[in-house]
Amino acid sequence: MRMLKSTVLKYYGGNGAKVARALGIHRQAVHMWDRRVPLISAIKLERITNGELALDWADYDLRPKRAGKRKRNDLGRGNAAD
Repeated sequence: MRMLKSTVLKYYGGNGAKVARALGIHRQAVHMWDRRVPLISAIKLERITNGELALDWADYDLRPKRAGKRKRNDLGRGNAAD
């Protein structure tokens, strides 16, 4: 089962404050979640619920973000006079 905000809220009886209390975060943080639960919270919830709420790793893109190529001058070195 996917770790969705709606699933987590249903598990906790629709009470975002209970979810927040279980995770040790503010209830406003739970309210601000998108449809999918943030990875760190999903890991904690899987552990707290002994797997009743299961994390699906395929839902999360864990590849590192590639930085754009930087020009030599952007690095603070070199210029046309060098």
